Amino acid sequence: MVPKKYLYEDRFFPEKSSSLSKQQLWYRKDLLFGLFGMIIGFAIIFSLLVPISMNVDMADWSLDIVTFTLTIFWQLSFIFLVIFLARRRNLNFSHIGFRKPKDWKIVISLVLGCYGILILYGLLIELISSVGIDPGLFKGTNQIAIAETGSLLQTFLYITVLAIAVVIVAPIAEEVFFRGLIYRAIGGMYSPLWGMIISGLLFGLFHFNLGVLVPFSLIGILLAWGFQSSGSLFVPMMVHFVINSISFVVTVVGGIF
Repeated sequence: MVPKKYLYEDRFFPEKSSSLSKQQLWYRKDLLFGLFGMIIGFAIIFSLLVPISMNVDMADWSLDIVTFTLTIFWQLSFIFLVIFLARRRNLNFSHIGFRKPKDWKIVISLVLGCYGILILYGLLIELISSVGIDPGLFKGTNQIAIAETGSLLQTFLYITVLAIAVVIVAPIAEEVFFRGLIYRAIGGMYSPLWGMIISGLLFGLFHFNLGVLVPFSLIGILLAWGFQSSGSLFVPMMVHFVINSISFVVTVVGGIF
């Protein structure tokens, strides 16, 4: 438990941080509550989406917007889960990781590292294919197919909702949950290395796509390391934002033009 004299001191943005402290913030029941809450949220979203897709006559682009919107609410629930747990532990935002990093240059290194992982994995898949081995479902991407719309206004609405989901909400919600909660919980209970490995694997599984399981798990490990090294959630959030923004622009440009 955090001493009371620190609870409201420098609540949001204290002095710049250089690395995470070894203090254990979360415990086993916090981790299980967070994971259970995420699964329940997914079950609710899925139970809403399936009847809509099967019983309501909607254009593909309209159904996509509904899916994006439900995904936004699901991911926002990650943030509320962590805030709820933090309030129970008398933790403030700076304890969770909302601290200014000492040096923003690490973001550049992490972005390059993430793309290096994606490139190397792509080359490995091509090498495996070239020797006659079928990589199966492990060959694929996480790119979203842009649905055709009937007007400029519909296209604008489609792109706007997609941008909110991918560029704004996902980097914040996923980093708060996977790095701020899962990594810190496992790292505190066992070791930072195990925290990086397990939170990275869960991050890869979270995307429900075998084609990106390996590279996204490695990226999750790298982002956890960036969080540990910088002591700031803003670092992995910024890396996540840059990567998702580039992917979003490529997806939209490729889908429209």
